[in-house]
Amino acid sequence: MKRGKFYFITGGARSGKSTFAEKIAESSGKKVTYNCNSRSTG
Repeated sequence: MKRGKFYFITGGARSGKSTFAEKIAESSGKKVTYNCNSRSTG
């Protein structure tokens, strides 16, 4: 199985991580799996 690149993007709340990740995904021109996670506070 051939695997592609893996990006691990970190940063503070509302720092633009999702926008940055989406730009990388869009520019790849390939099929992308995009996974966002956060910690529950409560």
